[in-house]
Amino acid sequence: MQKLPLSSRPPKNNSKYLDEFGLEKFIQGANTERTQTPKIPESPIETNQFPWEDPSLREDVLKLFNLRLNEKYFKKLDYLAQTTKESKQKILLDILIPGIDASLKKILEKNI
Repeated sequence: MQKLPLSSRPPKNNSKYLDEFGLEKFIQGANTERTQTPKIPESPIETNQFPWEDPSLREDVLKLFNLRLNEKYFKKLDYLAQTTKESKQKILLDILIPGIDASLKKILEKNI
């Protein structure tokens, strides 16, 4: 692909660039209809599967989540980390993961 020279002015004749870079085909493609319809995922109720049971989920993929703590609890967490020599992440994960599982268990038992 040919590099265009940098200029502070736009090119005077754009027609050669349209053909050279295939912009005409791109513009025409915008006016065509989709041949495939997007697949709508089934609800967990229909599949008897919850989102966390999806087989495509991987254990090695970590998702980022921000947590807002007021200053008092942030200082408490900081003190725990310094005292126990564990990271703040580990301290919170050790508390959070069992809490999430317990909350889900409680909700699911009500729905049965």
